[in-house]
Amino acid sequence: MLSSWPGPVTWLVPNRGYFPSWVTGESNEVAIRVTSAPALSSLCRELDSPVVTTSANWAGAQPAKHLFQVRRYFGSEIAVVPGDVDLAGKPSTIKRIKTGEVLR
Repeated sequence: MLSSWPGPVTWLVPNRGYFPSWVTGESNEVAIRVTSAPALSSLCRELDSPVVTTSANWAGAQPAKHLFQVRRYFGSEIAVVPGDVDLAGKPSTIKRIKTGEVLR
């Protein structure tokens, strides 16, 4: 897991009761990723904290790569961190830590 970060790999790890249900939903796992995006990395350093976030799209929808798409998905009541987006990039790989299974 650690050798894949920072980068586009999200790991599903057992929750073990540390994360509240508003983070995990009904899952007994939590998705964790360490970003390589400079703006978000800077925000985490400034806050001295991780950031809890969702992807910039609803499940099954195309990822939002422009601010107008983010606003269309989520409205204006969200925080947006300015920064560059890899327009050619693809969604992160999602792996289960217990098995190494690739889910996406």
